[in-house]
Amino acid sequence: MREHRRIRRLQRRPDRQRRANNPENYLPEGRVKPGPKRWRKSNRQRRTEGVLAELHRREAAHRRTLHGRLANHVLAMGTILRRKAESAGGRVIEFP
Repeated sequence: MREHRRIRRLQRRPDRQRRANNPENYLPEGRVKPGPKRWRKSNRQRRTEGVLAELHRREAAHRRTLHGRLANHVLAMGTILRRKAESAGGRVIEFP
C-alpha cells in the first residue's frame, strides 16, 4: 500500500511541532539561530516521528518486494532467452 500523500503531510508536521516547542531557537524571519541550542521534543512530536518512521519502513519493504519480484521475473525469462538464442545459432553466456 503506497501512502505518498500521507507521508508528505506527516513530514511537514514535525517541523511545525519543533518550531512550536522551541521558539527561542529561531530568528524572527524563521531561520534557526546560530550557535549551540537545546531542542525539546513533545510527546506528540515523538509519536509523529514514530508513525513517519513506520510508514518509511513499510515503503522500503514494499520496494524490496517489488525488486525481488522483478528479479525473479527476469530469471524466469532466462530459459526462454536461452532457447531463442540457441535456435538462432547464437550462444548464451551465464554469469552470477
